[in-house]
Amino acid sequence: VSETCVVVTWIELLDLLWRRTGRDEYLAEIQRAWMNALLAAQRPDGAAFCYFTPLAGEKPYDPGSTCCSSSGPRGLAMAPRWFARWQGSTLEFLSFAPGEASFARAD
Repeated sequence: VSETCVVVTWIELLDLLWRRTGRDEYLAEIQRAWMNALLAAQRPDGAAFCYFTPLAGEKPYDPGSTCCSSSGPRGLAMAPRWFARWQGSTLEFLSFAPGEASFARAD
């Protein structure tokens, strides 16, 4: 069982540690939590998040304004920084998730 707001706070901490240390172990945990906990907490139509995500049974989506319903979208919005980055002149893809990206460089 995981609360959505706690998952997002965990991801924020991992993101800070990853950006400060550059250790890919933090990135792997970010992606694991993002894919398995945060995305699992979102209603299929994207309109709500669970306060907590049970391991079995129906998910109790919360349509009201709670810490979890506001943290879920914030966690989703942080995701682009974990999918690709520039390392010198090389574009490095960091995620195993499918997706599309476009980049513009001044040079």
